[in-house]
Amino acid sequence: MVNLVFTGIARKDPAVHITETGNTVATFPVEIREQPHVPPTTVEVVAIGNQGTYAQQVIKKDSLVLVAGWFCVEQKRGNDYVTVKAKHLRALIIERSS
Repeated sequence: MVNLVFTGIARKDPAVHITETGNTVATFPVEIREQPHVPPTTVEVVAIGNQGTYAQQVIKKDSLVLVAGWFCVEQKRGNDYVTVKAKHLRALIIERSS
């Protein structure tokens, strides 16, 4: 397991669903820029339980977010699919629409 911490911009409002056991699961893409002249990397963040509820209530498209979690690679339809399972999630700046 690889642990990591990063900041980035939420590119969509979280997609949220509730599991059969009552856990909230929120997923949303976060765009990370390592350097201004390099294209951004987009990472899919998965927040479960309390972190999923937090994401549902606070994270919005264009929010600056801090994510601490672990790196996970899964295979779907024959392709590697990368996600970060959020252990800790915080909105640093929330963009408000006018």
